[in-house]
Amino acid sequence: MRYTVNNHPTSLFSSLFNDVANVLDNVSVPNNQVPVNILKTEEGYTLEIFVPGIKKEEVALSVDDNKLKVAYKYQEDKEVKYLKREFVRKDFERVFDLPNTVDVEAIQANFDQGVLTISLPKSEKAAKKTIEIV
Repeated sequence: MRYTVNNHPTSLFSSLFNDVANVLDNVSVPNNQVPVNILKTEEGYTLEIFVPGIKKEEVALSVDDNKLKVAYKYQEDKEVKYLKREFVRKDFERVFDLPNTVDVEAIQANFDQGVLTISLPKSEKAAKKTIEIV
């Protein structure tokens, strides 16, 4: 989609706006993917997954073989007849390879205002330790 402020290409503002808007319009995640932020902290890692319009009960989280899987299966209501449809909901699945330092048993998830936050704490074995030389 192309954005324009006006049809006067000599306007510096309109030219700059058009360039920035068109670049931003081309930045997207692949089909059937949800955007994710990954943060690293001293305690471990945090995933923030943007899933607006989805209830927490509809999202499945699992860990198998050090892989975290986040999945959603959309159940479309076949009886709904749209007059106009500008967005669609789609299934998604994201799989994240977990570092060996993550304590899989201590993973926690929270869902608030369309953002799924998953805390991946480091294991006790991975904590930094000062060793006294005897």
